[in-house]
Amino acid sequence: MPGGAAWLGGATATVGAVLPAAASLWWQKAWAPLRRALLVPVRAVKAVHGGSLGDYALWFVTGPAVLGAGWGLTLR
Repeated sequence: MPGGAAWLGGATATVGAVLPAAASLWWQKAWAPLRRALLVPVRAVKAVHGGSLGDYALWFVTGPAVLGAGWGLTLR
Protein backbone atom coordinates (compact mmCIF):
# COMPACT_ATOMS: atom_id res chain seq x y z
CA MET A 1 0.00 0.00 0.00
CA PRO A 2 1.45 3.39 -0.97
CA GLY A 3 2.25 5.81 1.81
CA GLY A 4 1.03 9.36 2.35
CA ALA A 5 3.87 10.91 0.36
CA ALA A 6 2.99 8.80 -2.67
CA TRP A 7 -0.66 9.85 -2.46
CA LEU A 8 0.33 13.49 -2.10
CA GLY A 9 2.63 13.24 -5.11
CA GLY A 10 -0.09 11.58 -7.16
CA ALA A 11 -2.65 14.20 -6.20
CA THR A 12 -0.22 17.01 -7.01
CA ALA A 13 0.57 15.50 -10.40
CA THR A 14 -3.13 15.09 -11.15
CA VAL A 15 -3.93 18.69 -10.25
CA GLY A 16 -0.86 19.80 -12.20
CA ALA A 17 -2.25 18.04 -15.28
CA VAL A 18 -5.90 19.00 -14.93
CA LEU A 19 -5.43 22.73 -14.28
CA PRO A 20 -3.49 23.53 -17.49
CA ALA A 21 -5.90 21.33 -19.46
CA ALA A 22 -8.90 23.23 -18.07
CA ALA A 23 -7.16 26.55 -18.64
CA SER A 24 -6.51 25.63 -22.26
CA LEU A 25 -10.19 24.80 -22.75
CA TRP A 26 -11.43 28.02 -21.20
CA TRP A 27 -8.39 30.25 -21.72
CA GLN A 28 -10.33 33.28 -22.90
CA LYS A 29 -12.39 33.45 -19.73
CA ALA A 30 -9.67 32.17 -17.42
CA TRP A 31 -6.96 34.56 -18.60
CA ALA A 32 -9.08 37.70 -19.11
CA PRO A 33 -8.28 39.19 -15.66
CA LEU A 34 -4.58 38.51 -16.15
CA ARG A 35 -4.63 40.09 -19.59
CA ARG A 36 -6.37 43.19 -18.22
CA ALA A 37 -3.82 43.45 -15.40
CA LEU A 38 -0.88 43.17 -17.82
CA LEU A 39 -2.29 45.55 -20.41
CA VAL A 40 -0.81 48.72 -18.85
CA PRO A 41 2.77 47.38 -18.44
CA VAL A 42 2.74 45.84 -21.92
CA ARG A 43 1.61 49.12 -23.46
CA ALA A 44 4.35 50.96 -21.56
CA VAL A 45 7.01 48.60 -22.91
CA LYS A 46 5.61 48.90 -26.44
CA ALA A 47 5.74 52.69 -26.11
CA VAL A 48 9.48 52.73 -25.34
CA HIS A 49 10.44 49.87 -27.69
CA GLY A 50 10.29 50.79 -31.36
CA GLY A 51 11.74 47.56 -32.69
CA SER A 52 15.03 48.96 -33.96
CA LEU A 53 18.35 47.21 -33.40
CA GLY A 54 19.41 49.82 -30.85
CA ASP A 55 16.33 49.07 -28.75
CA TYR A 56 17.17 45.38 -28.71
CA ALA A 57 20.74 46.11 -27.66
CA LEU A 58 19.54 48.45 -24.91
CA TRP A 59 17.12 45.87 -23.48
CA PHE A 60 19.75 43.13 -23.83
CA VAL A 61 22.10 45.13 -21.61
CA THR A 62 19.59 46.81 -19.29
CA GLY A 63 17.61 43.67 -18.43
CA PRO A 64 20.51 41.70 -16.93
CA ALA A 65 21.80 44.84 -15.22
CA VAL A 66 18.48 45.42 -13.46
CA LEU A 67 18.19 41.75 -12.52
CA GLY A 68 21.75 41.74 -11.23
CA ALA A 69 21.14 44.86 -9.18
CA GLY A 70 18.03 43.30 -7.72
CA TRP A 71 19.91 40.14 -6.78
CA GLY A 72 22.76 42.19 -5.39
CA LEU A 73 20.45 44.21 -3.15
CA THR A 74 18.52 41.20 -1.88
CA LEU A 75 21.55 38.97 -1.26
CA ARG A 76 23.61 41.64 0.40
